[in-house]
Amino acid sequence: MGWEKSFVSNSPPRGREEDFYEVLEAFARRRQAGEFVKALRFASADEASVQFSDGGMHGGGVEVFKKQSGRWISIEKFHFM
Repeated sequence: MGWEKSFVSNSPPRGREEDFYEVLEAFARRRQAGEFVKALRFASADEASVQFSDGGMHGGGVEVFKKQSGRWISIEKFHFM
């Protein structure tokens, strides 16, 4: 039907809703075609990781974000090898 994959967020962590959506927006700004969020996890109050899938041979990777000066910034991106 035109949608190959989708991500549905029904329950962001209670009390972290704003950060949750800001991390997703930061990922969306930098994502490559074919990359889709599989999971978003908070490691601390100012660090989060997004596990993503892609169309590559190994299926995706992880992008790490840090909150700096009130904005979520990508600090590392790894593709599974």
